[in-house]
Amino acid sequence: VESPDVDVKVGERMEVAGFVDTTSGIAALSEAVTRRLGTAELPTAKLVTAGELMLPGMAGRVEPVVKMDHSGCLVRVRGLLRQIERRSSEGIWSMLIESDGVLFRAQMPGPFITPKPTWREGSEVAVTGVCELEFSPREPGTNSPLVSGFKLWLRNPDDVAIVKGPPWWTPQRLGVALGGTGMVLALALVWSLLLHRKVEQQMGIISSKLRSETIHTERNRLAQDLHDTLEQQLVGVALQLDDAEELIRKDPDLANEVVSLARRMLSHTRMEARRSVWDLRSQVLESEGLVPALEALARGVASPSGPSVVVRTDGADRSFPLETEFQLLRVAQEALANALKHARAKRIVISLERAGESTRLTIADDGEGFSAVALNRTDGSHFGVLGMYERAERIGGVLTIARNPDGGCSVALTLPHEPSPPLQSRHA
Repeated sequence: VESPDVDVKVGERMEVAGFVDTTSGIAALSEAVTRRLGTAELPTAKLVTAGELMLPGMAGRVEPVVKMDHSGCLVRVRGLLRQIERRSSEGIWSMLIESDGVLFRAQMPGPFITPKPTWREGSEVAVTGVCELEFSPREPGTNSPLVSGFKLWLRNPDDVAIVKGPPWWTPQRLGVALGGTGMVLALALVWSLLLHRKVEQQMGIISSKLRSETIHTERNRLAQDLHDTLEQQLVGVALQLDDAEELIRKDPDLANEVVSLARRMLSHTRMEARRSVWDLRSQVLESEGLVPALEALARGVASPSGPSVVVRTDGADRSFPLETEFQLLRVAQEALANALKHARAKRIVISLERAGESTRLTIADDGEGFSAVALNRTDGSHFGVLGMYERAERIGGVLTIARNPDGGCSVALTLPHEPSPPLQSRHA
């Protein structure tokens, strides 16, 4: 009824007379005259779906409006509250609700209405109101308009019932959570970079200290070697030369033997000096370990005319302290040199293997071997053998030199897995 001057209230019974107007696509009375007849009980709202209110079709179907037309009826529709706004130009409150994939508005007069705190976007609501259909222009050749949508006119705030509150994860909260997570990750990254820089600084300090301690240790070791071996050997050479000087007139033959012995002692002293320097410069041993150093030693003495030198390991390439590995390598050098010089061997095998709770380094050849008399001589013929015993004692190992049953000689150094105080070397 288009009669702006009519002042009526919800629940009043009215009698209306006017002229029928169908220009808007739906019948209406214009220039109507109204008369109050009294009051009546309000009808019960009918629970319908958005699809039922759209009857003639939303996808452009051209069908006549069927008799189940809810336009102007009090209905109840459930949906998801998407937006709340006050349209100040029209003086009404408007809710945008989604139901069955259809968006519609539920409106109520706004000047004396305050939204309830429970009205929150994302809530599932049930709204009760009078349905007003919205029509699109008629298609050519049709008599019935097409329904393009609808809206509900609510009477008061009580017509909005909250069925279910909004989910806790709202876009706003998700944004806050993502922002907080991003900040935590950024702080963690900064902390990681600072920690990495601090670790690098500490590693530099530790590395510098280790280098200083290593240099100091090597200096002490070299000084000990010079004192224990080279100095004593040079003193021995000097004594031999003094004897030769006294004997040169009395007994020339004996003087020649003394000079020959002094020459051998000097040769051995020179070899000891070279090996001490080699200890300081053994890049293979320091960078790769004992087994690669043994393999490099074997390759260094290999020649077409000489014996074959083979290195064997059985997974015993365990890490020892660098000083221990130096001594093991020196024992292998001395034993290999003796086999090459004196044994006349055709095959020499250097093996490093686990033996129970210990590791054993063995240098075995198939040559002539040592004689017990030669090993026990004190005339300086076998300074290297004595040096091997001393090196074994220095690292807490046991050195054994024995003849092989099938010929040749074996030099074995047995070292416990757990370093122990120096053990007494034994001679088999």
